[in-house]
Amino acid sequence: MAVSESTRREVVAEFAAWAEGSRPEVPVEPDVVETILEAKANYFDSTDPASWRAGELTEILTDIIPRKVVADREWNDALIRTVPVFVEFLADRKRPYAIRRLRAEAEDALALFAEAVSDPERWGIGKRLLSAMGAEGLPDQAALDELTARFNALPVEERDRILGTEAPAEPPVPLPAVRLAPSDELAGAARSAPLLADVLALVRWLGDRREVTTTGALRVKDGRQAAVDLGLVDPGELARREEFAVLRSSAELVDLDELWAYAASSGFVRLTASRAYPGEAMDNWQSGDDDAMLSAWGELFDAVLAGLVEGDQATMTYHADVHADLPAMLFTAYVDGAVSRERIVESHAEKIAGHPIFTLPDLDPRTEVAGALDDGLGRLERLGAVRTDGDVMRLTPLAVWRLNALYASFGWDAPSVGDLTGADPITRLTSLSRLADDDAASEIALWLDGADHAALAGELAEAIGVVQPWLRPAVFDLLTRIGEPAAPAVDELADTPWWRYAAAWHEQQGDSGPRPLSGPDRAWLLADQLAPTLDELGEEVEALREILPALSAVDAARLYDDLMHSGHPRAADVLDALSRLATDKQAAKAARKAAFKARSR
Repeated sequence: MAVSESTRREVVAEFAAWAEGSRPEVPVEPDVVETILEAKANYFDSTDPASWRAGELTEILTDIIPRKVVADREWNDALIRTVPVFVEFLADRKRPYAIRRLRAEAEDALALFAEAVSDPERWGIGKRLLSAMGAEGLPDQAALDELTARFNALPVEERDRILGTEAPAEPPVPLPAVRLAPSDELAGAARSAPLLADVLALVRWLGDRREVTTTGALRVKDGRQAAVDLGLVDPGELARREEFAVLRSSAELVDLDELWAYAASSGFVRLTASRAYPGEAMDNWQSGDDDAMLSAWGELFDAVLAGLVEGDQATMTYHADVHADLPAMLFTAYVDGAVSRERIVESHAEKIAGHPIFTLPDLDPRTEVAGALDDGLGRLERLGAVRTDGDVMRLTPLAVWRLNALYASFGWDAPSVGDLTGADPITRLTSLSRLADDDAASEIALWLDGADHAALAGELAEAIGVVQPWLRPAVFDLLTRIGEPAAPAVDELADTPWWRYAAAWHEQQGDSGPRPLSGPDRAWLLADQLAPTLDELGEEVEALREILPALSAVDAARLYDDLMHSGHPRAADVLDALSRLATDKQAAKAARKAAFKARSR
C-alpha cells in the first residue's frame, strides 16, 4: 500500500483509532508515528508502511530522530511507548514482510534510543542551538526570533561552544602561504556563480516583502508561484503532482526550500515573525562595491557549507557523513592544492560497508558514497568554490580567499603572499614552497631585496640542520642566491655534519672552500635531497626520471658505489629506487647489491 505525503496523516489517524481500540491501556503519541513515517519518506525515499528494509527503523530511531528532532522528555518517553504499539499495528493492518525481524529491530533500537537522544554529540547544529537556549519542542516563529536574538547576543566563544564549532587552537598541519586574487577579480568570479544567481533571483522575486508562515516558509500560494517563476519546477508536473497530493507547505518544493534556506541563512533574506525582506547581504551585493560583494558571497559560502555539514541535503545518514567531511576535504585542498575524489570515496565506502542497508543486492557502498560526494561538490561548484577535473578536486580563488579569512578568524596562522613580512625564514620558505615556481621566485626576489643578507644567511645556516629534510634544498638554494654575504655563516658549517652543504656552496661561488667534495660526498648530498622525494612518491618512483640525468653504464656503476660508501642513512633507500628505475638488468642488480651493502655497513 503506497502512502503519499497527503495521506500520511490518514495512516496516522488509522493507527490512533486502532491503538485506542486494541491497546487502550497504552497512552500512544500519534505525532511519533508521523515523525517516523516522514523520516522514512525523506531519508529512504519509501512511503509504504508495509515495506521496511533492514536497518531503516534502527537508523530512524538511533540517528535521525536524535540528530534532527527537537522534543521534550515527555515526547521522547512517548516514543518508547508508541513504537512497539505501532509495530503491532503494522502487523495487524499492513502485514509487512519480515514482521518478526521488524519486531526484534524495534526492540533493539529502542534500547539504544534513550542514550542516543540524550547525547549532545549526536545532535545537529539546530538542535544544539535550541536546546542550549532552553527550547523544548519546536518553537513558533516569535519564540524562535527571541531565542535567535538571545543567542546572537552571546560572546563568540560561547556561541562556538554551543554549536560545537570551536576550531582547534592550531590547524592539523601548518597552513601554507596562499596567493589571494585581487578583489575585482574575485568579485567578477562571484558574479558568474550559478547558485548565487539563483539566490539573487529569489530575493528579487520577493520584492519589498512577502508574508511567511510561523515556520519561516513562504505561504503555499507564494511558494508555488516562486517555484514556477524561477524555473525550479515544471508547471505541468506540479499540477499533476497536486492532483494526487495537495501542497501543504512550500517546504515540500524541495529545490525552492533549499534555495530559501540558503538565502535566509546567509542574510540575503531577513525573516521576522510574519514577513520576509531583502537582507543585509543583498544590500551588500547591490552596492556594487567589490569588498561588500565578496562579503555577501562569503556569507552564502558559509551557509551552503553549513547546510551540507548539517545534512540538510542528505537523503541517507551515510550521505550526511560524507557531507560532514567536506570541511576536511576543503582544508586538504587548501594545504595540498588538490584532493583525490577516489581516495575520499574509498575511505567512506570502507566505513559504511557494514551498514544493514547494503545487505540488499542492488546497493553498492562505493556508488552511494560517490553519489553523495558528487552531490555535495556539485553545490560548491555551482557556488564557484571548487572545480573538479576527473578524479581531482581543486579550490577556486574564491574559496581560497574565503577559507583564508575563516582560518584566520579561528586564530590560526593563515599567511597569504605579501603578508609574510616579519615571519621567520623557515616559516617563510615553508609557505613559499607551496606556491607555483614563478610566484615563489617573485616573492623570494622581493624578500632578498629588503633583507639584511648577512643576518638572513646566519639564520638559514643555523636552521639547515633542524628543518624538515625536504626543506634543506630550499635553504641551500637561498644561501646560494645570497652569495658572498653568506660566506661567514656558511663557513660556520665546516665543522658540523652539514659541512658538505658548505663545500657545495663554495663550489657554486667558484672557489674551493675549506674542504673538497669527493664522489661519496656528492652522493651523500644527492641522497639527502632525493630521500624526501622518495617518501612522498612511495613506490611511484617514475617521476625520478625527470629529476635524475640519464646515466651511462659506467656513470651508474660509479654512482651506486659512491652511494654505498656515502654513509648517508637513506642511501640504501635511494639505491632501491634506482634499481627499480634501471632499464638494464645488470644495472638493476648492481643497484640492489649496493643497497644491500649500504645497509650492512
